[in-house]
Amino acid sequence: AKVRPIVACKGTTCQYGLLDSFGLSEKLHELFYVGYHGVTLPHKFKIAVGGCPNNCVKPDLNDLGIVGQRIPGFDADKCKGCKKCQVEAACPIKIAKVVEGKVVIDPAACNHCGRCRGKCPFDAISYVDGYKVSIGGRWGKKTATAQPLNYVFTTEEEVLDMVEKAICFFRDEGISGERFADTINRLGFDYVEKKLLGVQTAAPLNLVPYERDQAFRELAESYNVFIIADSPTAYPAYIGEVQEWAQEFINVYAHNHIIFCNRKNSSFKYQNRF
Repeated sequence: AKVRPIVACKGTTCQYGLLDSFGLSEKLHELFYVGYHGVTLPHKFKIAVGGCPNNCVKPDLNDLGIVGQRIPGFDADKCKGCKKCQVEAACPIKIAKVVEGKVVIDPAACNHCGRCRGKCPFDAISYVDGYKVSIGGRWGKKTATAQPLNYVFTTEEEVLDMVEKAICFFRDEGISGERFADTINRLGFDYVEKKLLGVQTAAPLNLVPYERDQAFRELAESYNVFIIADSPTAYPAYIGEVQEWAQEFINVYAHNHIIFCNRKNSSFKYQNRF
């Protein structure tokens, strides 16, 4: 059994597309369908790339699914509490609501479709584009819905790296004849997720600031993670900003896990501002 041909929607040629799903699928095809042709897996491994949360190609019914994301962030100071909120009106799943004169977007319910982008005339909503990766879906005589990893990937390189990790994990820890969904059920999703994600250098991007700060703290305390910050030689004032944030939101132990480094000379593969 091997990696199957990659399935993708038409991506940015669609009015709702948030990523070039066809371009990404071509890279996945060369790296894993062609490049891994000699790798034997416990069962077939199907990958689908969807440009947005409409899920036209059913990414959540594949062994690994990738979906484009546009994650909103809210600036309360810019919100004017309009009587007719354009963000609320534009939300196709009706989870953006004006509460006590401010628009509220539930981060747990938002599907990150980005349909509200550009609707606020005061730019109270900003956005980060990314990728959601889900694992363990299947379709056929037995069905399973893939579960999303608790991390929003912001670069194509990160996504390709995660796909490779997932395939290699299935090769090494799967049992002959079982689908990836069965492997995840047997070992437990939390175990598989920790194996795949390992140490990350940033908290999940879809968290509100308080939850993000708590996530940083838990990462530093539980996983011995180091938070990589911009070089102090490039941004002298940034040192004070990070130190003030660390003192206010995370404990001394986690504070010791902040590293300042020069982007040009750093050997770290990924770096993210807090």
